[in-house]
Amino acid sequence: PNIRRLHACMRDLSRRLLGIILGPAALAELDDEHGLLDGKLSLRFYPGRPSETRLSAHVDGNLFTLLWADSPGLEVLDSRKTASITAEDVLQFGMPMIGPPPADLSNEELWSLVDVGASNGMLLTLGHAWLRSPLVKRHFTGTVSC
Repeated sequence: PNIRRLHACMRDLSRRLLGIILGPAALAELDDEHGLLDGKLSLRFYPGRPSETRLSAHVDGNLFTLLWADSPGLEVLDSRKTASITAEDVLQFGMPMIGPPPADLSNEELWSLVDVGASNGMLLTLGHAWLRSPLVKRHFTGTVSC
């Protein structure tokens, strides 16, 4: 029962975040199409020593990821250093392909550590589904920096 309640709360939080980012019209469209904002709930623990546990550069496959951070560790592409990198380049990074990748994102200097400050922080990162979603394309009016 507690797991189901947690899952329902996280689903509600995800819906509220999507409404904030895309606006109420996107939620209405999702409801009209009987769309579900649902999926796997993953709780992960990363030790405070990033040199021991480090994922290589990747894009999560989901719409977005909520990450609670109580210390530095997450690195993101620094938009000040990657002006020529597009969202499509990021999506292709790490995918099997014939020939060279469209952009080399393995250079450590392109990445910056996310500063969560003195207090704990909730971070939202966009995933593969975000960059491919027709709903997002119709309703998102902001920009995504890569």
